[in-house]
Amino acid sequence: MLLKEVILKLLLREVNKIPSLQQQLLEIEKKIQSKIKSAMQNELSQQSKTTIQMHVVTDVYNVYEPTSYSRSYDQGGLLDRDNIETKMIDNNTLRIENIRRDELDGRMVDKIIEYGKGYWTQTLDDIIGARPFIHNSFIDLKNGKARDALKRGLIREGLNIK
Repeated sequence: MLLKEVILKLLLREVNKIPSLQQQLLEIEKKIQSKIKSAMQNELSQQSKTTIQMHVVTDVYNVYEPTSYSRSYDQGGLLDRDNIETKMIDNNTLRIENIRRDELDGRMVDKIIEYGKGYWTQTLDDIIGARPFIHNSFIDLKNGKARDALKRGLIREGLNIK
């Protein structure tokens, strides 16, 4: 009987070392969440910047040529990737923001261009109007570019994604 008790205690000790199914699933979820976050910080972030840059050219630069100032383009302007900030604000949300400010008064340039309000005069608001490059970028990302970028990132992370 003593031998059976010793064997039983040894078996119980080994069984207790095996994580429960719930613990195993939580660990798997944590690893997948980490891979998703990495894909969002890398591929989705880069795709978002590229999509915004494309819409800056097509929706902003190509439809209006300024006469009273020179554009900065990718040298500190709307097109500059350094002015397109991406930041994870929680495990599932990537914030994308163009942080270009007016050099004279510090106003956020993207809001003025997006909505067509806040130029130097009401006449300019009326002439130039809204150029919704942010909205159009969002639509492109929503219609598949974000999904495709996330998929590329998850594949890079070693997941089998179809």
